[in-house]
Amino acid sequence: MFEGFTRAEIETSGARIHLRHGGDGPPLLLLHGNPLTHVSWHKIAPRLAEHFHVVAADLRGYGEWALRSWHWALMAQPYDFPERMLAGVPAQWYMEKKLSKPGIGLGFFDPEAFAEYVRCFNWKTIKGSCADYRACPTCDFDMDKADFEAGRKISVPLLVIWGARSHTEGVHGDVLSIWQRNYATNAWGGALPSGHYVPEEAPEETLQWLLRHFEDRAA
Repeated sequence: MFEGFTRAEIETSGARIHLRHGGDGPPLLLLHGNPLTHVSWHKIAPRLAEHFHVVAADLRGYGEWALRSWHWALMAQPYDFPERMLAGVPAQWYMEKKLSKPGIGLGFFDPEAFAEYVRCFNWKTIKGSCADYRACPTCDFDMDKADFEAGRKISVPLLVIWGARSHTEGVHGDVLSIWQRNYATNAWGGALPSGHYVPEEAPEETLQWLLRHFEDRAA
C-alpha cells in the first residue's frame, strides 16, 4: 500500500505523529476516523497524489441513535473505565464487531488494511481515542457552542460528503443542509452510495468529489 509514498514521523511537544506523504502540488492533509489509521485512505491517496502533495497522518489515539452510536457514550466515560473494557477483548474480535455494520459487513475492507487496523489497536491508541471522545461533550462542545452563539461560521469552501447507508444519514437526514444552515457559508456536497466508512467503501466516488472540490475552487 501507498507505493511511492514516504513514511515519516514528526516530533511535537506532546506526541510523535506518524504519517506517509507523497506527490507533487498543493498540500492536502487526509485525516481518518475511529478506530482506523491513515491506512483508510490507501485506495484514494495514490491517485490524489497525482494532483497534490498528499499527507496521510495517524491521529493521536487512532486515530435509535444510541444503538448505532454506542461508542460515543462508552468512550467518553471517565478514565480508565472504557479503556479497560476495550482492551479487555482481543483486538481482532473488537474490530470485527465495531467496523461491521448491519447489512454491510466487512467485505469492502482490504485484508491488509484491516490487519493494520487490528495491529494498531493497543493500549496507547485506545487511551488516545477515548481522550478524543471525552473532548466531544466537554471542551469541544463548549468551543463549538460559543462559536455558534456568536454567529461564527466556516467561511472557506467546505465539501460535505457522507454515506447514504450510514447512521449519519439515518440520524440527521440531509447532512449538507445542516452545515449550510448552521455552520458554513460556502458548503456543498452530497451523499455517496456507501455506509459509514466512505473512503473504504466508495473510493472512486470519494476521489471524484475531492478532485471536483479542489479543481472548482482553484479555477
